[in-house]
Amino acid sequence: MRYNSRLFIYGETAVFCLLFLYAGLYLRPADPFLLLSSYQAYLPFALVVTLAGGTGAGLLALAFAAAMARFYYTPYPYQPLLWTALITLAAGEFKIYWDRKIHMYSEERDYFREKLRDLTRNFILLKMSHERLEKNYILRPVSIRGSLEEIRGMLLKEAPAACQSLMDLLANFYGLESASLHVRREGSGSWEERARTGLGAPLELKDPLLRLALTKREAAFFTTAGLRDEGESAYVAVIPYFEGAEEKPRALIAVREIPFLQLNRDNLLTIALYLSFFMSEFVDTKRFAAEAEAFPRLDSAVFKELARLQKLRRDFGVDSVALRFRADYGDLSKQVSSFIESEIRGLDLSYSACDEHCMTLVILPLTDYSNSEVFTSRVESKVAKAFASFEGSLSKKVLPVTGDQVLPLLQKLMEP
Repeated sequence: MRYNSRLFIYGETAVFCLLFLYAGLYLRPADPFLLLSSYQAYLPFALVVTLAGGTGAGLLALAFAAAMARFYYTPYPYQPLLWTALITLAAGEFKIYWDRKIHMYSEERDYFREKLRDLTRNFILLKMSHERLEKNYILRPVSIRGSLEEIRGMLLKEAPAACQSLMDLLANFYGLESASLHVRREGSGSWEERARTGLGAPLELKDPLLRLALTKREAAFFTTAGLRDEGESAYVAVIPYFEGAEEKPRALIAVREIPFLQLNRDNLLTIALYLSFFMSEFVDTKRFAAEAEAFPRLDSAVFKELARLQKLRRDFGVDSVALRFRADYGDLSKQVSSFIESEIRGLDLSYSACDEHCMTLVILPLTDYSNSEVFTSRVESKVAKAFASFEGSLSKKVLPVTGDQVLPLLQKLMEP
């Protein structure tokens, strides 16, 4: 491209030189280049050509005049041509310097223009992200703890009603416009649609996205790279629920329509967390026979809650804490245990049992160890203040909810 541009400049210079020669021959045949006149017109001509086309164009004009002068001048005009050559070379050097400056400032201009374009794009993306977050906080003023507390309230109802309530919650908070909750029947292994939003999402077991989610044992959403040549999917996302090491899922949520901005990994992980918390309620209590035999005074709800939180820890890395308070206040120990239970929050679970002493078990879902210390410190200070007139002691033990089995966790928690 640059080579063609130079050829055009040289060709243009040659044409102007010929026109100058023909004009000079017409006006002054004895001095067609006006080198010997009072006004050396060829000098500004060569200067303009050099400044416009560069040193090469100026030298071409000078060479043309030097060559033609042999035919039209006697004696040969060395002095005017040398003077013209000096001016041409000086102008050529100025042209090189000027082009270098123009190129440098053009590069700076392009650099700042690109930076401005990047800043503008980033500002627009930041503005869109801010508006999206603002919209989410306005339309979805709810925390995960609050949502799980609401789901726990749903589970007090009949299963079909609770399933539909779960899907309604996910539709309101995460925009599941068309989705279905499918649960696998015990024994037969067949699937049943328990609840839906919008037109639902009929189950297609051969769907490539569904098979991808079951193979990975985690939520999957549409990606061309993920599916490769497996074909098109009827879903935009599939969230499965597996119980322990079982090969087949217990339940799954299939999504056919969801707003584009809601379709991201964070939202799908949150939906998977809600589904895991919900489905853990339907665990068969027979699996806790060893726990019930070792701790007959504890309610099966405690075993089920700990198993649920252990699964959330394994699958999603969600921290939870179990605490054991032991109140030794004589006849007032039961009142102290009741006082401790009154301090728990909505999602937290507590259970008390009294014999010689009173033991209060408190489970804090979605709470890390440092935040549990804040809770225990508050409880201890309030107990000390409320029962300041009575002699007694309150001991505690704090353990993070980890592991795969409930029994070892409870044994460690109940140790003196």
